[in-house]
Amino acid sequence: MRILSSALFSLIFFLSSCASGPTDGLLRASNYAAGSTLGAGLMGGDRRALAKAFVDAMDNGSPATTQSWRGQSATGAITPGVPGVGNLRSDPTALIAFRPGLKLTREYETELGEFVLVKNSNIRYGPSTDDQVIEVLDSGTGVEVVGKVVNERWMLIAIDNEIRGFIFETLLKRRPGSELELAGGPTKRPRLCRSFKQTLESPDGSDEWSGVACKIDGRWALQQADTTGPTRLF
Repeated sequence: MRILSSALFSLIFFLSSCASGPTDGLLRASNYAAGSTLGAGLMGGDRRALAKAFVDAMDNGSPATTQSWRGQSATGAITPGVPGVGNLRSDPTALIAFRPGLKLTREYETELGEFVLVKNSNIRYGPSTDDQVIEVLDSGTGVEVVGKVVNERWMLIAIDNEIRGFIFETLLKRRPGSELELAGGPTKRPRLCRSFKQTLESPDGSDEWSGVACKIDGRWALQQADTTGPTRLF
């Protein structure tokens, strides 16, 4: 049965409650097969059929559950992945798993790097001592700071590419050996994102591809990997 997972519901609630909008323009204009070599050749009716199925799958589909569509001359299927948090890393297609219920509506300084807890520390659902404690992490635990609330001293931390919650800044110090890293990246707002896989059959042939879409202003937008960054040489 295709249901909205509790994790996806929680992230939609915090990231999309103020960013909803009509989908009519989206269905007319969006081509969710843009990542395919066949995407540019889709007719308008095929694009609309795909858009409706894509939006429904990304909004409501359980991970790994395939949703098929049929247009005027093409058919296809969308398989959504596990929802995640996007727009906190330099790569627009890089997603971070998350704990359901986190309060992620704020703007953050990003890419702050690796830190270590200086004492046993409370991890909270939101950036306030009024927010519930989720867990207590031991002194010496290594974490990645994926965001610092702008103009506040609360840090959003991740362990093993999963966002765990918020911790106060004074409970952290930079991991030994990383002191010379840059202070951080640009300020950003988290986005609800999902990976997906698609198949397409049209008169021009067939294709299979994958990608990432994020919800921006209440609408799903395809993301492209950043190919302009520096190349690692070692």
